[in-house]
Amino acid sequence: MPTTAPDAFGFTTPFDRTGTGSSKWARAGAPGVIAMGLADMDLPGPPAVAAALERRARHRAYGYTVCDPAGRTLVARWYRSRHGVEVDPDWVLLLPCGPRTALRLLLETVRPQAPVLFPTPEWGGFAQLCRAARLPYRELPLAAGPDGYRLPDGPLPHPAGAVLLSSPHNPSARVWPPAGLRALAERAAEAGALLVSDEVHGDLTHPGHVHPVAVTTVDAALRPRVVTLNSVGKTFNCSGVPSSFALVPDPGLRARFTEVLAGFGLWEGGRATRSCTSLSGLTDWRGG
Repeated sequence: MPTTAPDAFGFTTPFDRTGTGSSKWARAGAPGVIAMGLADMDLPGPPAVAAALERRARHRAYGYTVCDPAGRTLVARWYRSRHGVEVDPDWVLLLPCGPRTALRLLLETVRPQAPVLFPTPEWGGFAQLCRAARLPYRELPLAAGPDGYRLPDGPLPHPAGAVLLSSPHNPSARVWPPAGLRALAERAAEAGALLVSDEVHGDLTHPGHVHPVAVTTVDAALRPRVVTLNSVGKTFNCSGVPSSFALVPDPGLRARFTEVLAGFGLWEGGRATRSCTSLSGLTDWRGG
C-alpha cells in the first residue's frame, strides 16, 4: 500500500486549536493543563476531507438533499480494499449523524422489550444510551486470559433484546477472533437478540491483526440479525463531522431504520455525510 509523507498532512507543523471550540481542550479547563484524550487527536484532518468540504461549501445551495447512491459503492469498495471482504452496497445506510446517535436511533428502531446486553468493561456509551432510551440493560463482565479479554462463550441471558459489542474492544483495543464473534452471533440469535457491532476503530489495527467485520464474518444465515455501525471519524480524525454509516443486511430492518430517521427529521445522506463519506478519505487517502 502506498504511503504519504507526514508533511503532506501537516503532521510536522504545530497545530493550534485555539478558538475552534474543541471539547477536549475546553474540558482541560485551566491554562497549562494538557488535554490527553485520544479519541480526538491534535492533528489536522486529511487534506482530501477539507478539500471536499470546501468544494461543496462553495456551491451555495444549502437546501434539502438526497442520498447519493455512489456513496454506498464507495463504502463497499473501502471494505474490499481495506479489509478484503465483500459488502453489498444495498446494505449500506449513509447517516447524517455520528455513530453514537446512529446506535441510539437503531435502538429506537428495534425497541427491545428484553434487556440489552453488552460486555464490560466498555467505553461508557452503551450504558448511557440504554439509560437515555429507558431500556433495561445487563452488563456481561468479560473474562481475561493470557491474550486479553475473551468474548462470552456460553449461553446468554434469555430473552435478550440486543447485544452491543465494541469491536475492536474499547478500551482494551482487543481485536476479537473471528471464531469468537461467530459464536457470539449464534448465542445472540438463540437469545432472540440483534447483534450490533460498533466498529469505529476497525481500520486502526496493528500489522498481523485482521479486524473481523461482523456482517461478513458471521454465518450467512445469521446476517439478518447483525448490524455493523462505523464511521470515518476515528480513521481520518474527523469525528466532529456528523457522519457515519450502517451495514444492515436485513432489508426490513433497513426500511424501519430509515422510517425512524425520518421521524426525527433525519434523512440518509446530507452535505457533510456526502463530503466526508464521499470519501474523500476512502478514495484518495491510503497512506500507511
